[in-house]
Amino acid sequence: MDKHTPGIEAARHAMIDALEAGTGEPPLRAWVDALVRPLAAKLDDEDGGRAFLRVQAELMRQPDATLEHRAKQNRGAERLLRGMTRATTGAVPVPRALLAARMLLVTGLLFHGMSDYLARDAGGPPPRAVFVEALVDAIEALLAASPSASALAAGRRG
Repeated sequence: MDKHTPGIEAARHAMIDALEAGTGEPPLRAWVDALVRPLAAKLDDEDGGRAFLRVQAELMRQPDATLEHRAKQNRGAERLLRGMTRATTGAVPVPRALLAARMLLVTGLLFHGMSDYLARDAGGPPPRAVFVEALVDAIEALLAASPSASALAAGRRG
């Protein structure tokens, strides 16, 4: 873990620095890119990067394996969560409980998606670039989706 995390965090901070240095509020897609792309680089890392992603997917099964929990311990995750939350709730107000549920789904999709992709290496997965773009699309769509009336009601009940 210690071998891979610093490089991922450095890449993520550089992306976030660029987003925050721009004018105006960055779009949700840019924040999702900063979430996905530094990790996706590990798909091609023959020096343990693939194992790192598989271990991360297993760690997602832990009760505290949420982006919110990581944000309390990790400055990059905190900055990313703050930016993604602003971009997500800027267009459509989303109750906190519903946003937390969506972020849980995001982390699962992110890590389990990459781990599942790696498990299909021998079976002919889609090209890596296609997979990464589809992953960014899926996470962006998940966060940007207008909540249904029943999801909003459930979110308000908390």
